[in-house]
Amino acid sequence: MTGVKKFWPKNRLKELVAAPGGIRASDAVARAEERLETISESCLAGIDAKIEELSALSVARGVEAGGGQAIDRIYQLANEIFAEGGAFGRVALSTAAHSLCDLTGPGNENDGGVWDAIEVHVQSMRVRHGVHFGANFPAP
Repeated sequence: MTGVKKFWPKNRLKELVAAPGGIRASDAVARAEERLETISESCLAGIDAKIEELSALSVARGVEAGGGQAIDRIYQLANEIFAEGGAFGRVALSTAAHSLCDLTGPGNENDGGVWDAIEVHVQSMRVRHGVHFGANFPAP
């Protein structure tokens, strides 16, 4: 009968954490927040453009882009807004985008009645992000 051999593989993460010269988690988070701040303006402007594209798709009700393709694009844009809104602390915007993802996501049966709900979500995202409807609409 042979003896049992135990094998302990090297854990690279354990070695890195134990190595001198690292940074504390709080310092890493602070650095990440500083880096996010440098790109926040362009990302938030990108969210404005995505909301405008969502608005155009919802007003057209998918006729120009083809119903299914328009729904897929709406889902993609909402998913991007969900992620970017969360990264920049826009919780209310991110929540509205997530709800739109639930509405238009894969596996949902989207009939003609979905367009009114999409429009409501888009308007909600506009308000929550501060994109104005026009001169008569008060700033949020």
